[in-house]
Amino acid sequence: MPRAAATAGRLAGRRTFHTSEASQRQGVLAGAAAASVLGCLAYCKEPALEDRFMSRQESRRLEQLPLSCAPAELAKRKKALPTLPLSEVQADHGEGVCWVTYRGGVYDVTAFLEAHPGGSARIEMVNGSDLESYWKVYDFHNSRPHIQQLMEEYRIGNLSASDAKKSEALSRDAFSSYYENDPQRPRADTGELRVTSVHPWNSEPLMHKLVESFFTPNDLFFVRNHNNVPDIKEEEWTLEIGRNNDCNMKEISFTLQDLKTKFEKVDVISTLECAGNRQEDFIEEDRPLYVAPHWRGGAIGCAKWSGVRVRDLLGAAGMDVDGMSLGRVKNPKAKIVNFEAIDEDETGIPYAGVIPVEKAIDPFGDTILAYEMNGVELPRDHGYPVRLMAPGTGGCRNVKWIRHISVSERPSELDSGSKLDRHFSPAISWTSHREHCAEDTAAPDWKSPLKTGAGDKTTIVLDQGPVIQSLPVQSLICYPPNRAEIAWDGESIEVKGVAYAGGGRGVCRVEVSIDGGENFHAAEMQRAPADDSRPPAEMGMGRNWAWVQFSQRIPLPADMRALLRKGQRVPIEVCSKAIDGDFNTQPERMSSSWNVLGICVNHWHRFNYVINPKLPKSHVPAAPPTPAPGCYKWPQN
Repeated sequence: MPRAAATAGRLAGRRTFHTSEASQRQGVLAGAAAASVLGCLAYCKEPALEDRFMSRQESRRLEQLPLSCAPAELAKRKKALPTLPLSEVQADHGEGVCWVTYRGGVYDVTAFLEAHPGGSARIEMVNGSDLESYWKVYDFHNSRPHIQQLMEEYRIGNLSASDAKKSEALSRDAFSSYYENDPQRPRADTGELRVTSVHPWNSEPLMHKLVESFFTPNDLFFVRNHNNVPDIKEEEWTLEIGRNNDCNMKEISFTLQDLKTKFEKVDVISTLECAGNRQEDFIEEDRPLYVAPHWRGGAIGCAKWSGVRVRDLLGAAGMDVDGMSLGRVKNPKAKIVNFEAIDEDETGIPYAGVIPVEKAIDPFGDTILAYEMNGVELPRDHGYPVRLMAPGTGGCRNVKWIRHISVSERPSELDSGSKLDRHFSPAISWTSHREHCAEDTAAPDWKSPLKTGAGDKTTIVLDQGPVIQSLPVQSLICYPPNRAEIAWDGESIEVKGVAYAGGGRGVCRVEVSIDGGENFHAAEMQRAPADDSRPPAEMGMGRNWAWVQFSQRIPLPADMRALLRKGQRVPIEVCSKAIDGDFNTQPERMSSSWNVLGICVNHWHRFNYVINPKLPKSHVPAAPPTPAPGCYKWPQN
């Protein structure tokens, strides 16, 4: 497509990166993030009560050999590699080939370009240079040992000590942070947000904050950014809709005031969940997760979104949305609606996402361009001046800071979801995924130098790894906080949480258990404000876009009550599962839905507690520290 090709072509004329001093606040946040992962570097000490919690180590039969075996193998290989002159690193090795240096090593990362979660362009811009200054901005690379180890699989040589110093010095001023103008996030300073990365900013509220109100406050709502946050002035912004002669669409543009005054304003109460929510549940010893942002469960929220219907905008551009909705107009060239954002990476590649045209034009699909969130102007972190809200779809589809909409037969080349949001079988390992991605690079025959296991020999068939649109049924225990000490009322304990199902399927029931699922109790549910136009979830008609909040007081068994009456502290695990409007339910085990890209994580949710009978009934449980992003062990409480 001409527009996509033109944008992708910006790589050829990369921007010059200007040195600038990082803001004091971002420096503090980055320092705090680095401090928080010190335990992760040592893979964290076991908490004192760890042996009292139920341990659930899932099967890894299909994954490659234990990660702990790799360092010695890679160290031996490193010594056998040649010493290469810096001039060879800086030379032109052909189109699409990318060499970098890091702490004395030389790496040919060509094969990894298409597998890089941050996009290939962010590696290509460092071609021939050292990664040190780059990783000072994207410092999570330094704090996650599995990333350091992964690099060694692409090592092709070593630099002399003098060339290593020279390479680092040459790159020192070549790259600087472009996040200087990101908005302030006061809730991070008060400890109410779990910050998974500072650059780009990604944060989720602490789980118990999700049940303090039905509508998630804007400044607590999870933030998933891929780039820096644009600072957009209303008078400088216009929305462009591209021409498509096959759909009788003309090129047209609208200002923000046009959207507010020329079209009907509609409200949609909808939950938004990142497709990678609960990624940290997939992390086990010897099996890290290489994709970001490493959510624990808080990457979900519910808000009232207000704006203009996308079908009205497409209709204003000339598309016969009513005829298509009724099936009277057939147009095989109109299958996808593409949304291009203003936010770009350092090379000028914008974020983009797609939805099916049916979702955009369905009168009951409720797809809007939102300019308000919970009754106020859309915050910068959430897409000011407008963002897509296609309720029922994954967060990655709901593009922020939109500047251009087009209709096409196939997804735009800018759509990152076509590569990073595929749901593969549990048999596909990280090595299989990388080797498959390498086929689209200048190193199509790359193979990992490490010994491999059964999962690494699995052939990837794209038809078996569909690109996600909607999300599966989900429940999340939120309160009391996981691993907290809780009081006892003499008979029972109470838990609270949220549940959601994508595609508008809604939630029919939430069940909780304290005996590993042997017995479940149906929980009380609070739903969105009544709306006569929304059919009940069990009708199977969709349009149930909002979550439900649940609570349940669970009586304790006699043997547990007896121990508590003796003054003993008792560990307990609570699990939850939800049933959606189509009567789908969550799988019990993580291993049945594990996938290499860490999406659609929805096995039973489990929280562990210690009931302390000596605590007063008025005791308010505190949320203990969680593992650093990417770390599988819990820190000392």
